[in-house]
Amino acid sequence: MATRNRERLLLVVAILCLAGLAGDRLIVTPCLHFWKYRAEEITRLNKTLSRGHLLLTREREIRERWQEMQHDALSEDASQAENQVLKSVDRWVTASRINLVSLKQLWKNHEEHYNTLECRASAQGGISEVSRFLYELEIDPLCLKIENVAITSRDDGGQSLAIDVTFSGVQFVKKEDLS
Repeated sequence: MATRNRERLLLVVAILCLAGLAGDRLIVTPCLHFWKYRAEEITRLNKTLSRGHLLLTREREIRERWQEMQHDALSEDASQAENQVLKSVDRWVTASRINLVSLKQLWKNHEEHYNTLECRASAQGGISEVSRFLYELEIDPLCLKIENVAITSRDDGGQSLAIDVTFSGVQFVKKEDLS
């Protein structure tokens, strides 16, 4: 009878071990993974919530900045926008005393609520004229973005430089013009 009890005990222990293993594989491990995923999701949502609260507290400043950017953007009329850029380039050339070689403008239409006027200017001058030209472009009140700048030396001493700069401006399109 003692052998029979030992077999039953081993069978019960084996069944308990299998039940524990199955419980671990089917219940405990999936629950731990789920809890870990939920904890990461809660952390992500808390960050999003904090960002939202920050945006709400800064709403007035952001709206004022957006209005300023829309005000400083290119005119809604294409010819006026091109004229604004030409006047700005003329101011930069006058202030920097650089020799403007060429200026090319190209409109790019977007599906969204804006268009961009991409311009490529080529000029020649010394280091002070080139740096002043770039400075004037950067501080111009017209909302322009420098896309690409290439500066090359035209002589062995580096006294004469050539600059090719690509910049773009944004033109916001009225909603009724989109249809």
